[in-house]
Amino acid sequence: MADAQAALAVDHPLVEPPYSLVIELTPPNRRRFDIDNRLKGILDALELAEWISDDCHVDHIQVVRLTPIREGSQAAFTLSTFRSAM
Repeated sequence: MADAQAALAVDHPLVEPPYSLVIELTPPNRRRFDIDNRLKGILDALELAEWISDDCHVDHIQVVRLTPIREGSQAAFTLSTFRSAM
C-alpha cells in the first residue's frame, strides 16, 4: 500500500463525484489472478491519496486484465466524473 500511496502522491485534477473508474491490471505472469480481489486496495489507495473523497461515490467501475509482463504486476487507472445516460 505504501508503494501505491507514493505513486499517487502527485498533483492531480479535482474530479467531482459521482466517479467513473477504469482500471487496467497487468499481472506478473499467467498464474491465477483474481481481478476482483484487487479492487478494494486500489479504491482505498485512491481515497487515502485524496484522488476520490470516498469510495462510496464510485458509481461505475470497469476492470480489464491485460497481458502479463515479467517486470511485476502493474495497475493503471482513469478517473472521471460519472455521467449517467438517464
